[in-house]
Amino acid sequence: MPESFGFGGNIVWEPTTETTEHANLTRFMRQHEIKDFDELMRRSTEDVAWFTEAVLKFLDIQFYEPYSQVVDLSNGIQFPKWCVDSQPRSYPT
Repeated sequence: MPESFGFGGNIVWEPTTETTEHANLTRFMRQHEIKDFDELMRRSTEDVAWFTEAVLKFLDIQFYEPYSQVVDLSNGIQFPKWCVDSQPRSYPT
């Protein structure tokens, strides 16, 4: 079985320049001086803690009790512990 595969076929939709310009992902990347999607992928996988912290702040995720560590990979990357010691805020539905 191949490690990667192509979807094949033609691209059926691409965002307009205006849509891309106003996208949250574009805003996030500019905020962190990330030049393109390849750099975003590289940074997000090479430094999982940085990326997780950046996304939590960007999305304004708040906690009653702050985390002591954004991610604990001490048991291996396959068993992460996220936002260690935190208590997330819950919002009324």
